[in-house]
Amino acid sequence: MINVSSIVGPPYAIVRVEPPLGPVSGMQKIKVHGVGFLSTSGPAVVRFFATGGRHTAEAQGTVVSDELVECVTPAVVNTIGPRECEVRLAIGSRDYTTTVATYHYYLNTVAE
Repeated sequence: MINVSSIVGPPYAIVRVEPPLGPVSGMQKIKVHGVGFLSTSGPAVVRFFATGGRHTAEAQGTVVSDELVECVTPAVVNTIGPRECEVRLAIGSRDYTTTVATYHYYLNTVAE
């Protein structure tokens, strides 16, 4: 038997992330919107993948409803840095979504 789950994807998909940007210091509560999140049980993991880079960061998510997962963004000052990221979601033992949303990390500064 051939495993094609990484091609066809899990039985859930993400559509967008709110808010679509946050500081590289993390600690920003975000909402991942999509469909089918209750189709699979287990822990939710939200992965941030640096567009054009090799770095990733992950955050533990909470499945709120069939269309909503919430998480707090991880700090990426020393890894991803200020840049655009692809956001994907995995629930339980399923693969990450084949659909992606975009999240922008920005460099937060303090004026002195």
